[in-house]
Amino acid sequence: FRSEASEENSMHTIALNTDSLSKFGALTLADIIAKQQGVNLLTTGPAISKPVIRGSSGNRVLVLLSELKFDNQQWQEEHGLGLSTMGTDRVELIIGPAGILYGSEAIGGVINIIEELPPEIGTKLLDIRFQSHSNTFGNSIQGGYKTNNGKSWWRLRTNMDNYADYSDGNKNRVLNSRFKGYGIKTSWGFNNNKWRSVNHFMSTYNQFGFIYNDVYSFIKTDERWSRTLINNPSHIVFLNILSSENTIILSPLSKIKFNYGFQTNQRLENEGGNNISLNMLLLTGQYNLKWSRQINDKNYLVISNFIVQEQNTNLGARKIIPNAILHEGNISMYFESRLNKSFILEYGIGGGEKLIVTRLTPSLNDEKKIIHPFNKFSPYYTIYSGLTWYERKHFNLKFNVANGVRIPNLAELSSNGLHEGTFVYEVGNPSLKNEQLYSSNLYLNYTSKNINVILSPFYNHYKNFVYLNPGNEFDKWYGFPKAYYVQKDVNQYGVEFNIITSLFTT
Repeated sequence: FRSEASEENSMHTIALNTDSLSKFGALTLADIIAKQQGVNLLTTGPAISKPVIRGSSGNRVLVLLSELKFDNQQWQEEHGLGLSTMGTDRVELIIGPAGILYGSEAIGGVINIIEELPPEIGTKLLDIRFQSHSNTFGNSIQGGYKTNNGKSWWRLRTNMDNYADYSDGNKNRVLNSRFKGYGIKTSWGFNNNKWRSVNHFMSTYNQFGFIYNDVYSFIKTDERWSRTLINNPSHIVFLNILSSENTIILSPLSKIKFNYGFQTNQRLENEGGNNISLNMLLLTGQYNLKWSRQINDKNYLVISNFIVQEQNTNLGARKIIPNAILHEGNISMYFESRLNKSFILEYGIGGGEKLIVTRLTPSLNDEKKIIHPFNKFSPYYTIYSGLTWYERKHFNLKFNVANGVRIPNLAELSSNGLHEGTFVYEVGNPSLKNEQLYSSNLYLNYTSKNINVILSPFYNHYKNFVYLNPGNEFDKWYGFPKAYYVQKDVNQYGVEFNIITSLFTT
């Protein structure tokens, strides 16, 4: 919610240093996040993976870059997150619903990726990092330069990843799990008395081989060191992001944060033989505006507004979702009250809307198909209430209740064809209702000189949970099974428990 220690807000928040964690063999950003308790990976290969926070993944987990929504069309199992640690300082992971400031999709949690900090004034830094992985015969190299003259600073960073197929400890090879990627990132920023601005441009190209049950029937086994993906099925993702982070100081007690950005995300599918059939281009423009004020010693207020505009266009012969325009707007208010040094109360309320307009897309939603072009307008609201008790020597107690909202994504609403990544004919449903979550979360942390204990039970009630339901054994399309997006109410509950001890102290 604001720059403060994680112990002082009522959400379960974890800060991860990407540089230190990458030293433990993580291949991707998702691998780093998955090392945390309560987080797993949904994966169809070492590179095609995305985090699962307490059972929620895809469009139920919001990813932020420069505090702006990142959308990599990760609604399908084999559509990975596709982000690296290049030029990042840390990741802030929020476990549980956080829609009060981030709108829809922050229903299971938030992954906030924080860019690296500028160097100290008057310094110039050059670094090169290299990693090698024996189980993929893979290499990763990253280099960067940054300088700060006091009035402004800039940086340039680039990386290259190249990996062969994965093999386990018994030398069992996972054919076509190879991947490669290239990236460049540059930033320029300045800071004066009233205005601090940082501007980023990032461009990445990634190609991921994907695997399936009978992969050996379609792909000829090649040399163990081989990295070629020309003749093998693979996903290609070309991403460009231009963003600007701005903080304007209105007074010692009041400030405005205004972030805006543009993204182009092109996803292609090579079905083998360098034959590109799927080609989707997602264009995104958005802004996020926050005004915050320290009302007095005990009370703090944040009013937030954001707007996101997206356009999906099919450029290839095969189509799995239609051409469409998506618009979302949200406004919310968050209030924090410190009753004393150790006890903090938080409240929030917000509302928003999302509009989805699908366009006529030949062979997908024309008059010969079941699903025709449609407009879908979905209003929603979010509420949040939490408390924090922070006894600074040993105990930290957090409790919150909240609701979250997710509007069904474009695939769930409008799919009507064979998805060759999963070999299932998927049928959407334009009449799907908003997916709503009602959640309660408790977090208790005890820390002493030699032990750290974390206990975190939670309960979630999903209303209108959306899932893909297989048809019967006779419901097929040219031999491929059919599946339909449907809804039902779901209860989810669990507890996370962790003990960390140190036998020796200095």
